Amino acid sequence: MHMNIQEPAAGQRRRRATSQVVLCVLVATLSFVGCSGGGTGGSGAPTANTGQALISVTDAAGDFLSYVVNVQSLTLTRQDGTEVETLPLTTRINFADYVDLTEFFTAATIPSGTYISARMRLDFSTADLQVEDSTGNAISVPVANIQDAQGNPITTLDVTVRFDDRRALVIAPGVPSHLTLDFNLRASNTVDLTVTPPVVTVKPFLVADVDPQNPKTMRLRGPLDSVNQQNHTYQVFLRPMFGPLGSVPLSTFGSVTVHTDTNTVFEIDQVTSQGDAGLTALAAKPTGTATVAIGEWEVVTKQFKANEVLAGSSVPGGTRDVVTGVVMARSGDQLTVRGATLVRSDGTFTFHETVTVNVGATTTVRQQALMTTGLTKDAISVGQQLTAFGTFNVSTNTLDATTGLVRLLVTSVAGTVNTTGTGSLQINVQRIQGRRIALFNFAGTGTSTTTDADPTQYQVATGLLDLTALTTGTPVRVLGFVTPFHTAPPDFTAQTLVNLVDDPATLVVNWSPPTAGPFTSNTDAGLVLDLTGVGTAHYVWRGPVATDLLGLGSLPTIVPANPIQGLFAVGSSGQIQVFTQFHDYSLALQQRLAQGQKANAVGAHGMYSDSSVSITADQIYMVLK
Repeated sequence: MHMNIQEPAAGQRRRRATSQVVLCVLVATLSFVGCSGGGTGGSGAPTANTGQALISVTDAAGDFLSYVVNVQSLTLTRQDGTEVETLPLTTRINFADYVDLTEFFTAATIPSGTYISARMRLDFSTADLQVEDSTGNAISVPVANIQDAQGNPITTLDVTVRFDDRRALVIAPGVPSHLTLDFNLRASNTVDLTVTPPVVTVKPFLVADVDPQNPKTMRLRGPLDSVNQQNHTYQVFLRPMFGPLGSVPLSTFGSVTVHTDTNTVFEIDQVTSQGDAGLTALAAKPTGTATVAIGEWEVVTKQFKANEVLAGSSVPGGTRDVVTGVVMARSGDQLTVRGATLVRSDGTFTFHETVTVNVGATTTVRQQALMTTGLTKDAISVGQQLTAFGTFNVSTNTLDATTGLVRLLVTSVAGTVNTTGTGSLQINVQRIQGRRIALFNFAGTGTSTTTDADPTQYQVATGLLDLTALTTGTPVRVLGFVTPFHTAPPDFTAQTLVNLVDDPATLVVNWSPPTAGPFTSNTDAGLVLDLTGVGTAHYVWRGPVATDLLGLGSLPTIVPANPIQGLFAVGSSGQIQVFTQFHDYSLALQQRLAQGQKANAVGAHGMYSDSSVSITADQIYMVLK
């Protein structure tokens, strides 16, 4: 697969692992369902000669706390040269918000045929980029400090990917096709923190994958169209991200059918219900009612099934201001929330490193996708991820949620195992919800000062979760809810436990300066890395837990998981080529290095073995200079 990148124009259940190669990955997922015919894209219903292209975006964890840009267009090019625009309006997005989530972006009606490339245009003129410094705090990057490889400020940036001939994107009547565009933010961005304010250099790196088999948890947002109670479905007009729900024609971004079942939890105007009862309540709402659905794309049936549905005043971007972030400290009824996305009632959104949220006796408290009742403000404790509805005061940077709603979201706690017991686990926490543990203040979390949560001995109630494979030092991540304030221990109740030893890993190595000899061996069997002259990156990451590749006694090896079906990319000077067969990739690397190019960085995503110091990778990226 050839990927031609243009330089800037004019200047759950168990979290499915995604590629975190070389920092932060943006994925734009295009699901094409029953497409046929000719003409340009639109949002009308598919006809005998047209079909629907469902386009969604996601991201992976990384150093960017905020990466907000405008997506101006998303264009597909057919084999005969026909270009189809799939995005009807410029859409503002914070790619850093989609670490564990994919969001439907547009549902365009497009012609059939074989598509050979896609082009995304990003507008940085009003970008909001914030990076994490060495202590975990956010630092803003001025727009003037976002530059191209030549040091020129960026206005717009076109990123074009050409698909692999062996796995072409064929759109035909009744034959679904699915494409993932992976915009690797670490490979695409270099952050210089040695200057104040920092400088970000953008050199785009894009990868494409046809028919991916592991879609992530997905979010679908937009005004209600209709409800079909007999089929347990409802139709929604797409309105992606946090755009105003009623300011443009309802069908502009197209529409999608949402499937529900008896387990689907509904929260409509802050009232919860489940299954058919919830769908009946939704049917009583008028067309245009704001909705958000969280669920999964079912690969076999090509359907979106909702696990959780929000509607009416329960939807961010409606009648109240909304803050989403993680509680870093609590004093009385005042919460300090960091990494906060603020959505105003007018639909605008901004990133705030810190926001104060005030709660009170009349604050309604819910738990995500659960029918739990009787919760009060005292259920909110340090470390809990939440969404709070209220009224935002710009001058004090405070959200008043005393008469509003706080929704407790599933929270991620990661670290290494200290000990295990019957239904319990003690871990040494490194990060909560991706934020460094040193940023949290756990005062008041316990029944007394002596029982306040201790992140070096964090007590997790695990119920019937299997702990048999866990030993001291095992890297783990638990998903669930923080214990209510003033009631620890335990400090956390886990719904899901992930043994990161068995979790997909990301290997990241860079050389400073770039090297002409990144390998001691490059064969069809794999790549053995030469760590001579490595820079600051020389780690394997499993979740937030890093293994330092220096001093292990063996050189790390990258082995292709499937030599004839993978994603193997090499890029330099804004030109990227992707291979699906490792033999071709290995030869291309040999040829480029023989021609005098030098290796800047390599990344791989797959399963890591501590004993063999090797990663069996389904994706490999090499950045040359």
